[in-house]
Amino acid sequence: MSILRRLLLSVTLAIGVILIGTLALSIGAARNYLQGQLLSQSEDSALSLSLTLALPGNADQATQQLLVEALFDSGHFSVVRLNDPNGKVIVERRIENTLEPAPSWFRALVPLKAEPASHVVTDGWRQIGTVTLVANDIYAWAALWDSSLRLVEWVVAAGLLWGLFAFALVRWLKGKLLAEIGEHVRAMGRGELPSEPVVARVSELSVVTDAIDQARASLRAMAEDHTAQVESLKLELNRDPVTGAANRKFFMNEFRRMLEAGD
Repeated sequence: MSILRRLLLSVTLAIGVILIGTLALSIGAARNYLQGQLLSQSEDSALSLSLTLALPGNADQATQQLLVEALFDSGHFSVVRLNDPNGKVIVERRIENTLEPAPSWFRALVPLKAEPASHVVTDGWRQIGTVTLVANDIYAWAALWDSSLRLVEWVVAAGLLWGLFAFALVRWLKGKLLAEIGEHVRAMGRGELPSEPVVARVSELSVVTDAIDQARASLRAMAEDHTAQVESLKLELNRDPVTGAANRKFFMNEFRRMLEAGD
């Protein structure tokens, strides 16, 4: 597998892990916050409604029904109920949400439930009844779904940017650094052994440049040794080993070369 594919694969896995972890933590925190807000809204409204129903002028059933319907018509609650002290329902308004603010698979994966809140209605020391409210969770589902989509978009965009950066980085490595090192190696193959050391532009390639310098030094030493051996053989072939003077073969070779040059 090439460096580019390995780098892209590692970036993809890292972005996938970051995406799953970030989504799980963020969506879980948002769900807990929204669920707490729904319960707090129900408790505050149940307290306000119970205090309103406890006023002396709101003791008749018609007024109580009017107050319950007024709160229910605000649209913030799916259940508004008033029970008597024995548990019998006096007034109840309920709505079933038919809208789908989020896909069913998302609702099953991230359960969000609005808990009911109850408060006792009293007239002095006498208990009139109990108020029960359940907040409408459709707005919470819509907010949770929209925030999750935005989070996914941002993480995917970050992953694409990292992928493009990794692709550009690998192409730069291939086009600049690796090509330069390859040229040094090909020059050594042609027998060109410059004395200047190879300088790595990045620290990660210093091991490669050191190996090139060592190989070049070894080749230079081998070339010098080979040249010395060739010169020694030439001397042994054309010179007398005792006196060092040119022998007959040397003169014959020189004579043949001069004749060929004259022709």
